[in-house]
Amino acid sequence: MKHTCTLVVAIAALLLSGCNLEVRSESQATHDDGHGEAVHEEPAHRERPRAKPRKKRYFVGGYREKYHNLPNRGSSKRFFRGHVNQVDMGKGYIHGNVKFLGPNGEFKRGNGKGRTVIDGHLEIKGSGWRLENVTITGNIKIRGHNNLIKAEIFGRVDQRGGNNRIIRQ
Repeated sequence: MKHTCTLVVAIAALLLSGCNLEVRSESQATHDDGHGEAVHEEPAHRERPRAKPRKKRYFVGGYREKYHNLPNRGSSKRFFRGHVNQVDMGKGYIHGNVKFLGPNGEFKRGNGKGRTVIDGHLEIKGSGWRLENVTITGNIKIRGHNNLIKAEIFGRVDQRGGNNRIIRQ
């Protein structure tokens, strides 16, 4: 009851002071035209804001279209089969997950960000691995010590061990 009386008193004060009172609902708007007559207006049509165009989302294994200008180097299983202390990977697109296993790591060097692309996840189990100048589209999982990854990384990094360094380009 107290709130109703307060509202009535506020409306009466507005009317007596010469202010115009405007009452709106969702279907129509009504206001005093200043001569004591009510004017009804139809509500303006509200346009919904346009949705922003979505960026094309890529997923692991689906980046070939984005890097179509790179030569296809094939599957990662075939590409990383040999074990050499230092491998210059060269320019190209490599698809599939990559695993570096072993206690004594190797040095793998790409041709640069966006020029050597590994389209998959990277897993390192061991110590002393080094991977530089590549783009990795998936997640990186490291279990070991003294590993260095210097790359453009699209996914998440999960590392356990000491003295591992991840440098995102």
